[in-house]
Amino acid sequence: MIKSRWTKDLATDMDFFSIDISYDENSNPLSTEDNIYPAGFDVKYAIDGLDRLTDADEGTLSSGTISSRTRRQQWPALSQTGNWDVSKLELNGDGAWGATNAYNDTRTHNVVNEIKTRDTDTNGTANYTLTHDAAGNLTDDGKDYTYVYDAWNRLRQIKNRSTSAVVSEHQYYGNGFRAGEHYDSDVSGTVESSDKWFWFGYDERWRIVATYRDTDANPKERFVHHTAGASGYGSGSYIDDLGLRERDANTSWNGTAGDGMLEERLYYCQNWRHDVVALVTSGGALTERARYFSYGIPFGVPLGDCDGHGDTDAADQAILLGAWGTSTPKCDLNLDGTIDGADNTIVLAEAGATAGWEKLSRNHNRFGYAAYAVDVAVNSDWHVRHRSLASGVGRWLVRDRLGEAAAPNDFAYCGDRPAIALDPTGLMGSLTWIKSAFGMNSFNKCAGVHCYADLQLTLTAAEAAALTASPQLYRTVAKISVVFGSVCCDNSAGGQHETFCELFSRVQPTSAGTTMVFPFRSRAYAGNST
Repeated sequence: MIKSRWTKDLATDMDFFSIDISYDENSNPLSTEDNIYPAGFDVKYAIDGLDRLTDADEGTLSSGTISSRTRRQQWPALSQTGNWDVSKLELNGDGAWGATNAYNDTRTHNVVNEIKTRDTDTNGTANYTLTHDAAGNLTDDGKDYTYVYDAWNRLRQIKNRSTSAVVSEHQYYGNGFRAGEHYDSDVSGTVESSDKWFWFGYDERWRIVATYRDTDANPKERFVHHTAGASGYGSGSYIDDLGLRERDANTSWNGTAGDGMLEERLYYCQNWRHDVVALVTSGGALTERARYFSYGIPFGVPLGDCDGHGDTDAADQAILLGAWGTSTPKCDLNLDGTIDGADNTIVLAEAGATAGWEKLSRNHNRFGYAAYAVDVAVNSDWHVRHRSLASGVGRWLVRDRLGEAAAPNDFAYCGDRPAIALDPTGLMGSLTWIKSAFGMNSFNKCAGVHCYADLQLTLTAAEAAALTASPQLYRTVAKISVVFGSVCCDNSAGGQHETFCELFSRVQPTSAGTTMVFPFRSRAYAGNST
């Protein structure tokens, strides 16, 4: 996919979301160009030799270069198992890594890839010491939160690290589905008895279809998902593609849903990687937009935010007045095709609205990055079926339940390839690969199927000596998978999947020679797998 867009059907059609995507030869995105907010949300990516993301530079893209930088996140030192040995973040485009919410983070990890310490100001002393329990669950992030788990390693509570006050808490059904959440829903500043529990109803595919308040018989909201193929049970749609939400809108969110009516309907607009990027009313007008950092930190764009700075203020009204009479999409808030008094009325009504960094929604929207369910109290954490993703540190809170059979790092999100892969189950072995520029399908059929074998290669003495001198992690795409296709892929389906069958092997020869035998792990991304 080289363009992702949402278009309002008017006399002259108008895109209200539009992104152009470029790729390298391995289908890794190299850039995304935002045609609605051309100043600030373009991204240029850098990819290493293992197809892992090392730089996401945001601003204005021109001739392949970012100018007028707004934000940047870098991973200049990734370990072979995918740990962020160094990561850097800055949020105002000045190249300084020490401002508010920014960092130059040097991390240490133990042998099972748990983070031990974080030195975020490069002074050689750890700012934060993290703690994991014996099962590998993160119990203390050293900075903001502590975490409590049940006997099945499921997240039960998030607490404020300074006060030990509960920030959010969760319960589960016997089948593992998250049953409900409890947080400061009355916005009093504390989680207490006046804050009601909200309970979830699910379909067979572990998707939330309704939310109930406390003991109410009627839902506060319900959701309709895309279910393309096989009478609603097929894989023609990404599992978390959303159609719409209906919500009780004539009482407060914490109030009872007594009349059984869901007065408000909003439609979800998702981008090429299934992030929720806009909500649209049943009348076809915008309610809000959102953008996301590479590992899921949301940046909310409230209604009326014409400059994309995360708030609605006088500067936005000035931009709107400057676009008067045109069809500039970022200012056409009611999506009628013309910037006029109706849009100005909206900007004035929304004056003072704020979202921005780590703020997903002002409309109680619970779905965002890859359409994962946000932790309403901690907007940078996402509940993803088997696990929870902490996008602030870019990794899972707990180990992969499949263990190291799924990946060499139980905590790494999507093998450090967040721009091209999704993990809607929270299990590395079930990655969904996003449609590429070359027209491949979404790699749902057998993504993450693994096999194991001993592979024998005949090498020259010089090749063997070189490997002995520099043991490293080798990754080969296409050529080896074709030669040894019978080992890892079923060739009967044709050659399409061979290009995406990868072999991973840690080559550590003990002596020089002409023949070597070493184990390898393969993962087939498309086609049939055996």
